[in-house]
Amino acid sequence: MHINLSHSAPLATSTQVPDFPLVRFDSGMLVYQEALIDGQYFLANASAIGRPKPREWIWKALTADPGRHSERPQRTRQQSFQIEADGQLLADRWEWVDGSEQSTAENSQGAGYREATVTLRHTQRPVQVAIHTRLDETPFITRWLEITNTSDRPMTLSRVFPWSGMIWDAVGANWTTLPLGRFPEPIFRLGRFVNSTAGNEGTFDWMPLPDGSYGFESMRGRSGWGAPFFIARNEVTGEALVVHFA
Repeated sequence: MHINLSHSAPLATSTQVPDFPLVRFDSGMLVYQEALIDGQYFLANASAIGRPKPREWIWKALTADPGRHSERPQRTRQQSFQIEADGQLLADRWEWVDGSEQSTAENSQGAGYREATVTLRHTQRPVQVAIHTRLDETPFITRWLEITNTSDRPMTLSRVFPWSGMIWDAVGANWTTLPLGRFPEPIFRLGRFVNSTAGNEGTFDWMPLPDGSYGFESMRGRSGWGAPFFIARNEVTGEALVVHFA
């Protein structure tokens, strides 16, 4: 497992790319990248087959500069976390404060972890957020936010999404090269526990993931079979995203 935090890197091409913070996590076959571009902290790449994206590709895909013909302009759904403070969605105006890394040695069972902490400060609201990301040699990542109110007045957090962002995109998967008739139906499937009544807690099923927004929740306030665990499966690439809330 490996963590790399950088602001610049040698260019592989002659493309002029300004320096910007880029964080890369490698664990097992997973490669996961995040970037701070123009005040927004983006999920830049997620690969289950060990494929990172070069810095130039990330800049081209995420920059808002219209002269660079962005393939994926800045948008809320691509940000890797979201916070709403006093009714304001803090979607942009973030600035880099610090990036650090720590690790623990393996114990007798071979278990150890590496953890990165990226600290951002909002330039409009008195909010600072520390984004903690932990690797444990598997393709699973543990993520949590540490949110600090830097003012002397109370603040209401109306919504907090510790993790968000678009996992798969047509450009990255080269979906545009597939003939229209070759797309599987559906393209995405959602697997989850569909029943929480006594004796039926382990009822797991797959369903087509519909277009637009879809969500489900648990109001039981505990983990286990009542928690909103799910698997999102990409039928085009064969990749699966597994999510569980602590």
